[in-house]
Amino acid sequence: MLLEENSFVTISYCSKTKGVLLQWKCIVSMEAFQSAYNKVLELAVKQYRVKHYCTDLSRVGALTREQETWLTSSYYQRVFEVLKDSIYVAVVFSEGHFKAIVQNYHASFGSKQPDYVNFNYFTDIDEAWDWIGAIQKSQDAALFLSAS
Repeated sequence: MLLEENSFVTISYCSKTKGVLLQWKCIVSMEAFQSAYNKVLELAVKQYRVKHYCTDLSRVGALTREQETWLTSSYYQRVFEVLKDSIYVAVVFSEGHFKAIVQNYHASFGSKQPDYVNFNYFTDIDEAWDWIGAIQKSQDAALFLSAS
C-alpha cells in the first residue's frame, strides 16, 4: 500500500511482512529527510505498529552523518517509545557502495547504536525483504507459541 510518493521518496507499507519500504530517489535536505520519516512515524508506526523497515539507498548512496545521527538518536527512540519493542532495519546499498563500505570499514566505538535497533545490510532488495519476512515469521511463531 502506497503511503507517500513525491519527487524524492516512495514510502509503502507491506501488510504481509508488516514492514515499511522507503525508496530514496535522490539526495535530500535534512528537512525533507525528517519530513519523510515523520510521515512514516505518523502513518505506519502509530497506525500499523510497524517495526520492520527496508531503506533502499541504492540510488543515492549513504546517508549524511547528520541524517544517520538523527535516525539513531531521535527517530528510532521515538519509534521505540511508541512500540516498546525492537526495531529491524534492512538497508539496501548499490553493489559498488556496499563494496566501498566493506573495504573502508573501521570500527567506530564513539557512535553507539541503540540496543533495540537491529540493522542488516544488503545489495538486493529482495534479499532484504526475505530477511524482514523471516524476522516477521519468527515473531509470529513466538506469539503463537506463547498463546498456546
